[in-house]
Amino acid sequence: PERKPGQDIEVVLAVGARRDVVFQNGPVPWIGKPSGFYRKAKLDDEAVAEVSLVRDLSTTEAAVLRITCLRLGNTIALFSVGNKPSSTNSKPSINRDRFSIVCSEPARISQVRAYTPMKGGSMYGSGVVDQSTGRVFLYNYRDVYVSFTVKDAEGRTMENVTSLEFGLRMSEDSLLKCEDDACQPRQMGKHSSTFRTVQIPAPPTIKFHPQGGRGDVDIQVSILGYRRDVLESVGATVPRDIAPPPTPDWEVDDYDYEDQEEEETMEERRKGIGETIEITL
Repeated sequence: PERKPGQDIEVVLAVGARRDVVFQNGPVPWIGKPSGFYRKAKLDDEAVAEVSLVRDLSTTEAAVLRITCLRLGNTIALFSVGNKPSSTNSKPSINRDRFSIVCSEPARISQVRAYTPMKGGSMYGSGVVDQSTGRVFLYNYRDVYVSFTVKDAEGRTMENVTSLEFGLRMSEDSLLKCEDDACQPRQMGKHSSTFRTVQIPAPPTIKFHPQGGRGDVDIQVSILGYRRDVLESVGATVPRDIAPPPTPDWEVDDYDYEDQEEEETMEERRKGIGETIEITL
């Protein structure tokens, strides 16, 4: 998200994920000695994250820093911009910004939303919600999109989760089909309103094609673990395993608890990360 004046910067990412941060204004190259201009980024703990200046996106007025999370943990980054002292500028101005980088672990999925894009590209065709059942009513002849956010244990939104592997289960797969066989969410992003070459991450979204039928379909989105190929590509340390996803509600209803041991087994099955949205087409 874009920072308001006086607001602290905190970047929260999944391990293996990246995020571009834009710093605008501040000192510019001194006209008498432009070679003395510098931009430097430094981390308290370089084992937790990596930060680098993206030169092909940066301009004289703005700098783009690319942050990559390498392992679980927190670190503080210091970004300095200024000019070195010279004969024509003995006391150059220096601008320093501190910001936090949180390489966090997913704890829950929230804000699951189902919608169908309307004319003109509007994303507000969210359907009608039945207040008594919580089901979302959508057209059965328009593509359905399901978006969500991933939170960590502190309730912070993880801005980039493309290094995570997601699972998806449907109670009735004859009504909806994923756009692609992998059925993985896409986190496309939107252009910054002040710096068009940089994208702000949008919520992860899965696209479905209705098959023309009518009826109820429940969709569970879960987190299965990490994408090892993504972690290896950035040199990130593989975090601990994530617990298996919870049993979907429509399957839990079919279980018959015969004894305490079975109840404990079901409780174990609920410890993973997953959330369900109920849709009626």
